Amino acid sequence: MRRDSGFSLVELMVVMALSLVILGGVYMLMMQFGQSAQTENARISLQQEARYILSSFSSELKNAGAILSIADSGSFLSAPAHFTGVTPLNNANYPDGIIMASGDPIAVTHLTQAFTPTGGLTLSVDDTTVDSTVAADAWKGGDIGMVLGTDGYYVFRVSETTPPTTSTITVRGTSVYHSGLLNMAGYQDTETGSQGNQVTYPINALVVRLASFSVYVFRDVYSTTEKRTVRQMLRITDAQGNSDPVENNSDGWGVVSENIHNLQIAYTAYPNWPDESGAVPYFDGTSAGTLADLKEDLRLKQVKQFTAWVVALTDEFGGVGEAVNQVPALGDAPAVTLPAGKYRYKLFRFRAEPRNFNVAI
Repeated sequence: MRRDSGFSLVELMVVMALSLVILGGVYMLMMQFGQSAQTENARISLQQEARYILSSFSSELKNAGAILSIADSGSFLSAPAHFTGVTPLNNANYPDGIIMASGDPIAVTHLTQAFTPTGGLTLSVDDTTVDSTVAADAWKGGDIGMVLGTDGYYVFRVSETTPPTTSTITVRGTSVYHSGLLNMAGYQDTETGSQGNQVTYPINALVVRLASFSVYVFRDVYSTTEKRTVRQMLRITDAQGNSDPVENNSDGWGVVSENIHNLQIAYTAYPNWPDESGAVPYFDGTSAGTLADLKEDLRLKQVKQFTAWVVALTDEFGGVGEAVNQVPALGDAPAVTLPAGKYRYKLFRFRAEPRNFNVAI
């Protein structure tokens, strides 16, 4: 009589055990590959965002003040201009912010009548053409421009529905930004006296189309993907008259980074320029200069150098173990230990010299 052969219980258990070991190994390998891919993506993101800081941000910093630092400002303002392209938003225990603007040399004009933003939406100006020999329009609907005085400035958007004429510019009812506006957690653009939307800008006050305008600030938000709080760097190009544009406006700002853990900016003024003796540093960790002093040196066009420290931070592949990273003192920010976790960071430092192009008008 023939007996059917088959697996014994012991053989079956051995096969199942080996299968579990193999499946477990495959699972661990897949997890490792997945974590490695996430780490590589994070490193690529870190490099891209660091590249943004070292290219776009640094370029804006170099151009800040272009055209706004006009050669003959005193001749029609009778005092140093209130704004020459940079407003620091200094913070030692949190990333520094900054307001930057540069002008367009083909669209520079003056007021022919005094202008108060609360009193009307029309700027009467000398001319809105490219120059006196060309009839082409230098201003168009949607352009961003600035009117500048000795005690304030007002950034406006040209109305889309009412194109500029050769002698008037009609603007939107809410400002893109104005001096003294920003008042949000960690960042306040404090100004003495009236805010820029309440100032009366006199005849001959400068009106210039802006080639760029940016407010850089940071905020902390919880990331469900990273499962931790990340620090977002925001570039606000239109605050729409709001003192807290991050929380109250979703149209005019964008996240440019979630990996910049800290940004510190120091400034150096040269009162005796071109003689470099007597240089006055601000917020470099050793100087005692105040923000009010720095703003005055900026208005007098004496700041000739910016130094920026950037800490770029991203999650590291989980298999390498936890690392404790000590970030050194940066500018006027004290040394810190990075949050607990598995992190990778890079420290960058760069210097920029403002071009401060002038234009005679």
